[in-house]
Amino acid sequence: MIYMEPEMLGWRPLLLSWLNTLPKTLKEDNKELIRDLFDRMETALLQFIRKGGFKELSPTNDANLVYSHMSLMETLMDEFQDEEEFKKLNEREVTAWLECIYLFAAVWSLGATVPADGRKAFDAVFREIIDGALSLETKGKYHIITIVDPPPRPFLCPFPHKGTVYDYRFIKEGMGKWELWTDEIKDAPPIPKEMMFNEIIVPTVDTVRYTFLMNQLVTHQKPCLFVGPTGTGKSVYITNFLLNNLSKEKYKPLLINFSAQTTAKQTQDIIMSKLDKRRKGVFGPPLGKKTVIFIDDLNMPAREVYGAQPPIELIRQWLDHWNWYDLKDTTPIHLVDIQIIAAMGPPGGGRNPVTPRFLRHFNTITITMFDDITMLKIFGRVMDWHLTTNGFTRDFLPVGEAIVNATLSVYKNAMANLLPTPAKSHYLFNLRDFARVVQGVLLSRPTTTPDHNTLKRLWVHEVFRVYYDRLVDDTDCSWLFDFTKDETKKSLGVEFNILFQHLDVKATGTITEDNLRSLICCDFPDPKNDSKPYVEVTDLNNLRKVVEGYLDEFNNMSKKPMNLVLFRFAIEHVSRISRVLKQPRGHALLVGVGGSGRQSLTRLAAHMADYELFQVRYLTVILRTRVVYDLIVDKLCGTEFVIGQLYDESE
Repeated sequence: MIYMEPEMLGWRPLLLSWLNTLPKTLKEDNKELIRDLFDRMETALLQFIRKGGFKELSPTNDANLVYSHMSLMETLMDEFQDEEEFKKLNEREVTAWLECIYLFAAVWSLGATVPADGRKAFDAVFREIIDGALSLETKGKYHIITIVDPPPRPFLCPFPHKGTVYDYRFIKEGMGKWELWTDEIKDAPPIPKEMMFNEIIVPTVDTVRYTFLMNQLVTHQKPCLFVGPTGTGKSVYITNFLLNNLSKEKYKPLLINFSAQTTAKQTQDIIMSKLDKRRKGVFGPPLGKKTVIFIDDLNMPAREVYGAQPPIELIRQWLDHWNWYDLKDTTPIHLVDIQIIAAMGPPGGGRNPVTPRFLRHFNTITITMFDDITMLKIFGRVMDWHLTTNGFTRDFLPVGEAIVNATLSVYKNAMANLLPTPAKSHYLFNLRDFARVVQGVLLSRPTTTPDHNTLKRLWVHEVFRVYYDRLVDDTDCSWLFDFTKDETKKSLGVEFNILFQHLDVKATGTITEDNLRSLICCDFPDPKNDSKPYVEVTDLNNLRKVVEGYLDEFNNMSKKPMNLVLFRFAIEHVSRISRVLKQPRGHALLVGVGGSGRQSLTRLAAHMADYELFQVRYLTVILRTRVVYDLIVDKLCGTEFVIGQLYDESE
């Protein structure tokens, strides 16, 4: 047995092998230039990533990063493959292009794994290396020990000084030029009026550059992995790219979601069911097409007893050897014209670390959290779209902008102050919560919003439904109430007590948490109104009569009538469930002790929304190590999952 120490082997053998695969149009001088760039800059950048004090969301190794760098460079060399095109370039242009291709690929391979707080530092170090030798101060600050010599001559087309190296893409024209990503979104089309909220993609710098990188890697058969926290848009970016940007004549996308219960057999069966038999033992998409498999939540599968994740090991076998084995007779199955793109969150919270033997195949790109400016731009544009397309007067536009600013403030402070603990493990807030507040405000209509204060009250209601309803501690509830009260005055410019003075039944002049229980917005106060506008309830007694009418109607139609007393809390909870059902992709998890009315109120809310309820019951089969759920679903209109006493007798 010979143990190959990665540090002793290094990355240079990979570089030398790769240089031999470059287009034949490139001369030895061109290859020497590429080799010199790697020798001068690569080691220092790798040491910055390893010792600079910034933790990668998905750990990588040096060989993987250098291989990713070379792969991305390869995707940018299409012009060098065509001899006729290459002859049009002079030697100086070829040199400039190769330098810029190296620099751009370094940013989006080595620099792409760095988290948001490390990208400014990477930008500073990278620019310093481009301009000359590294200073002792920089080397000491980021623990870079290698010697970086000044370049033999200045770069022919260096990065512009404005902004960071992440802000530019390389355009192959003449001697080459750097263009801002933002230039792509200047002429972005307006959001269509009929667009659903969950389908809206507002073009930003992130959407442009990640789509470009996806296109480069996928069209050149390079596996790529996008890593980022929940709510940063990984799945949306990739799904939109596969379904709307790729050529449908050439590519056939296949979308798979991994979960903790995904098995290797399920994974193989899903993929094989979408492939055709080309000839004996060879499977692939229809002739002339390529299948792009998108695996979402890649690191979710549970680990088995030896620490491996079987679905991932199956995919790794395919990437290593391009074959599987038939599950019936164990004959080899050779897979052709298939490639993979994947997304996952950082390890933790049910997600597991993935073996480096699998990750070595991928170009890893970290999708960072949006900064404040980007979030305000995204949701500000969505809010403007709603107010203008639905016929609100122009004086509502500043109110919409103020609501987005206030939502950002609540979102950031909730993440900073409402932290998860073992007793509050569900205190996990992300960008989706920001979106849910805005989505709730977007249910407003001009006919039911006579003034600015009505829209502001709706915003407070949505903040409480998204954040307050999740809280289980009185101290946390009081903090959110007080913060929302202060934010209403600060961002919306109105006193909280004046805004809700109609809820002050005792005329004390001060609104309390208990008063705010009477703030209910729903779409069923007027059963005769077919448009079902989402409005603030002004008469709770009338609302109770309306809900009782729906209950009587349900009991007359149902084989299992419900004998319920609709007291105050029941009315509040029905309105909350109805609010979730009204929204696209609305999902609710109802937590409470047995007999608290979760099932009954869900049935009633589904009936009120004209949904057909389908209740899924888990049938448990007790095995030696775990519970197997036999779940058979044939309808998913209004679906209620009932989790009863599920247990493993061996534990």
